[in-house]
Amino acid sequence: MSPMVNSSNFKNNVNKPGKRKVHPVVPLLFVMILASLLILISSFVADVNSAMYQQQKEMQSIYDEQNSTQEQK
Repeated sequence: MSPMVNSSNFKNNVNKPGKRKVHPVVPLLFVMILASLLILISSFVADVNSAMYQQQKEMQSIYDEQNSTQEQK
């Protein structure tokens, strides 16, 4: 036999003293701030990636120049 369940445990009691109302703008602001941070991080990573690619191109050109001068000798 299953135990009896009191349905009052499942009711949403609005008058609970510990429950605080959240202003509807607060979640929107949180999402906006989070989206802004993600955009900033994304642009920073893109800048770093671009700088690394540019440095790799420069190093490759230096390497190619050194190889071409060694082949000519």
